[in-house]
Amino acid sequence: MSFRPERVGRAVALRGGERSRPREQKRLAARRSRASERFLKISERISRAPESGTVKLSQIARDLKATGREVFELGEGEPDFDTPPHVVEAAHKAALQGQTRYTSVAGTPELRAAAAEKLRSENSLHCDPASVVVGTGAKQLIFNALLATLDPGDEVVI
Repeated sequence: MSFRPERVGRAVALRGGERSRPREQKRLAARRSRASERFLKISERISRAPESGTVKLSQIARDLKATGREVFELGEGEPDFDTPPHVVEAAHKAALQGQTRYTSVAGTPELRAAAAEKLRSENSLHCDPASVVVGTGAKQLIFNALLATLDPGDEVVI
């Protein structure tokens, strides 16, 4: 049997003001589910992986906030402020200049130099930009550091 996405993902066309019928919605949902079961196999390793505790806590916090409760979220490292305008402008300028490709894992030399300068001027920490690694977040950086330095059987004390 061949996979035909145009048939699996087809939506019910509605005429002006007409509401979709629940039976049709259920039938389409069942069709999509059967198609994904046939063509998408999740590895055993991933199916055994538990849900991220951080993500779970953050979702609970969002749900509580949605009910109007005051919540001090300490889950994900998501900032509680918008991206500063100068950062948005710099990112936009860089994109317009074609800086839209993958970089080295440690970050661009310019970004690493800027991070080293920030550490020097704001934190009185002096480091060579070549020793700075910029990542997508603390969990990814910690994972990369542990993966790069630990071998099977090594002991880690947290």
